[in-house]
Order: sequence, then C-alpha cells, then structure tokens
Amino acid sequence: MAATGALFLGNVATLAVSFWVLGGPVAIALLAVFSLRDTRARTFAMYSSGPGVSWLYRLTVASSLAAVVISALSIANWAGRL
Repeated sequence: MAATGALFLGNVATLAVSFWVLGGPVAIALLAVFSLRDTRARTFAMYSSGPGVSWLYRLTVASSLAAVVISALSIANWAGRL
C-alpha cells in the first residue's frame, strides 16, 4: 500500500514539475518572442492588430500564472508528505 502511494505521489510530482516548466519558463519565453515580434511589427506603417490579440495575450499570461501556482502548490503538497 505504501509503495503504491509513493508511486502515485511520484507521478503527481513529475506531472506537476512538467506543468510548472511548461507554465513558467516555456510560456514566458514564448510570450517574450511574441512581444518582440509584435514590437517589431508595430514599427511598420501598415501595422494592424486585431481586437483579440490583446485579450489572447492577457489570457495566456493569466493561464501561465495559474499553471505555475497550481503546480507549485502540488509540488509543495507532495514535498510536505515525504
């Protein structure tokens, strides 16, 4: 029973760390690339962004923050049970 619990908690920790990496550094890097390209595109006279671009950016930042917080709480919960 304890081995099954340890195996289950190990999987949760691995999954939580994976989501933390995807939600944290990877998402921030992708947002940085988008911001760089968007800033470069704004320098052209024919720049026109759609109304959904700013909302999509905000949604991405919010979901990234939620993924990092939830994953960090899962990792902390797993570590506290060791």
